[in-house]
Amino acid sequence: YELLTGVSLFPRAPPDTVIHWQRTLDERLVPLERTNPAIPGRLAGILRRMLRYDANERFQDMDELRKALEGC
Repeated sequence: YELLTGVSLFPRAPPDTVIHWQRTLDERLVPLERTNPAIPGRLAGILRRMLRYDANERFQDMDELRKALEGC
């Protein structure tokens, strides 16, 4: 996210603060399309999925992620 937008989602902070930020990330995440309109929608969707709090909603392995990225 930071590489594509220049915005850090987890600034330097104590671990308990980072855990809270992770839990509320879905609410705070600014859509990539707004921060950097040059990012293709498909790539933005992949990144959103990678950042989901619930591990079951994220890619389950690198092969699944690779397949998703092949179309970008």
